[in-house]
Amino acid sequence: MKNLKAKTLILTLTLSASGCGLNAQTLLYEFNFNDSGNATGTTSTGSNTTEAVFDGAATRGADGSGVSGLAGDYAFDMTAPDAMGNSATSNKNAAATASSASGASGFGGSTSFTITGWAKAESTPGSFARIIQFGSYNAIYLPNSDALTLAFRQGDGSAGTETLNESSSLFDTTDEWVFFATSYDGTTGLTSIYAGSKTDSVSLLGTATFDPDTVHTTSETLLIGNSSGYNRPYDGLLDDLRVYTDGGAADASGALSLGDLEGIRANAIPELSTSSMFVGFFAILLVFLRRSRFGDR
Repeated sequence: MKNLKAKTLILTLTLSASGCGLNAQTLLYEFNFNDSGNATGTTSTGSNTTEAVFDGAATRGADGSGVSGLAGDYAFDMTAPDAMGNSATSNKNAAATASSASGASGFGGSTSFTITGWAKAESTPGSFARIIQFGSYNAIYLPNSDALTLAFRQGDGSAGTETLNESSSLFDTTDEWVFFATSYDGTTGLTSIYAGSKTDSVSLLGTATFDPDTVHTTSETLLIGNSSGYNRPYDGLLDDLRVYTDGGAADASGALSLGDLEGIRANAIPELSTSSMFVGFFAILLVFLRRSRFGDR
């Protein structure tokens, strides 16, 4: 019995230290841009492995340009446009596009979703610059210098586009990495926007409640860093873009919690992910030692 308990605690300790967990949500897309051997695009490491092809002057950043700053960590370089969104006059068509038949497959029809990522603006954010867009209407964009908007359609799409817009001084930042997250729980209609940074924990900026429903997409095209019209470019770097869904379970599992989002943010920062690992390690070790000393007498 003691051996079984010890093995269970060791397994728990190992999972905690490695940052693993048993979560019901599906990681549909994960674009970390670290596949540097591919000069013309980047491939998702989520359940949908569609390649996003670099368009126009979009490219992969230099080695170490990613959020962590470590060697081998690359960002998506969208610094070619001379400004954000409809203020840009050059290289407006830059983007990374996944337009195959499975480009947005798995997102349309979802009951719940979360989209997270990191953005580092080169020029003043705003002018409706797109960070990511599915089809024609589902998008995350920067309408002005201190705000982030989530727009999406539901059901059969006939009811129009739902939008949630929230402000934060973080969204007005240039030359610094900002973490963003948006989520939708189609079982309740609760929609949320979050923000953080390399030094600020994730916080909830605001919520709205729309009709409970599934997500509607007009096409299977996924764009990173621009709109479907290729005229709303983001000017800066993007990294670690993730899209979670319920994976067809028709439940709320695709809408991540604040704790989940903070874990994603912290995991991208070497000093935080390392310290979290050791805190978890020693916390469970103390439990193990205490049980070994006082238990099973």
